[in-house]
Amino acid sequence: MTSRQMPQRLKELLRWLEEPHSTEEAAKRIEEYIREIKVKVDALQEKRQAIMQKALALQKKVLALEEEGRAFHEEVDVVKSVAEFLGGHRRDHATEPVQAIHGPISRQHRREVIMRAVNEIIEQGKLIVSPEDVAKRLQEKTIGLEVKYPTTVIGNVLARSPEFRRLERNKFEFIGRIEK
Repeated sequence: MTSRQMPQRLKELLRWLEEPHSTEEAAKRIEEYIREIKVKVDALQEKRQAIMQKALALQKKVLALEEEGRAFHEEVDVVKSVAEFLGGHRRDHATEPVQAIHGPISRQHRREVIMRAVNEIIEQGKLIVSPEDVAKRLQEKTIGLEVKYPTTVIGNVLARSPEFRRLERNKFEFIGRIEK
């Protein structure tokens, strides 16, 4: 029975009740009508429940897609950051300054170059120095130490220098004056 038929059925039932009939017969017709309504309500509730379950499943899919989108954007941001970092540190050999090499640099010359860079850092008021700070200063001045691990060499020079005291790994405190 459709929803359009229900009001018609109700009108028929009301008309029938206005006619003289037995109460037992009227009660049967009313019960039958109530059963029809209950069946219709139950069917509607089942449809509603199915729709709610589908809506919940769709919500879960939307949340999963949103999370996947967030994760994707985070990955994109990481890739962009890495690309920017690598782009800033990649050297273009066509524009790299040409440095004349007259043979290997002596240990003494390397120590002097490192200590001059350290002196510049200290003159700026920084009393705790790391090998990375010195390597950065040398890189800014386009001075190469011509070694495979420049920060290790710088760390060794600072560790052996009487002007510095090692605080922790890669941290040295200036405790004396460096001669120019």
